[in-house]
Amino acid sequence: MVEVAKALAAEYEAARTAALEEQILRPRGLNLGMYYTNHNSLNGQIMAMLDNQMSQFNLGVELLLAGVDPSGAHIHTVHNPGSTERLHDTIGYAAIGSGTIHALQSMIGFRHSAAAEYHETVFRVYASKRRAEVAPGVGHDTDMAVIAADGTHWLTSEELDQLSTIFEDFQSSTDETLRQKLSDFSLGDGTPIVAGARNGAHAASTDN
Repeated sequence: MVEVAKALAAEYEAARTAALEEQILRPRGLNLGMYYTNHNSLNGQIMAMLDNQMSQFNLGVELLLAGVDPSGAHIHTVHNPGSTERLHDTIGYAAIGSGTIHALQSMIGFRHSAAAEYHETVFRVYASKRRAEVAPGVGHDTDMAVIAADGTHWLTSEELDQLSTIFEDFQSSTDETLRQKLSDFSLGDGTPIVAGARNGAHAASTDN
């Protein structure tokens, strides 16, 4: 599978190169060949500007590759500028897109690893996607697939509904447990914690 990942990274790099050539060089009557051939004869300020634009050019696409080969299951990702792929087998999970941070933090919170039980893994991935929906650009529709050596299983709407119910129950019970524990928690002066704080500060206090 590593060869597939390397080929995907190479194709990503080629697509990025074609896009930057079209968007940055072609409007100035150049292509990459002309750019490098005439690099020393072009205006220095213009060359510096083009070099910077090309180095900073982002294709705006991330790719996630998951699959199974004779050595086991693997997860790769490809990010701008391409050419190389990242392997995530050690931690056992990966995410891409605008909800990446939220999803990864959720999986970290679950203390997930590649050794986790199958049903736990399915739930944790589902829960992490749901939690990532607070990020801009992450939709509320969810599709899930499990890739195994014998093929790919797409979860049915009934299975997704069951996961949704389990997730809502899990969130509710977790929130209720936390509220109960916080109701008995007190600061150094013995004052129980209450919602909010003085002067409208709800996240932090400057009191000594």
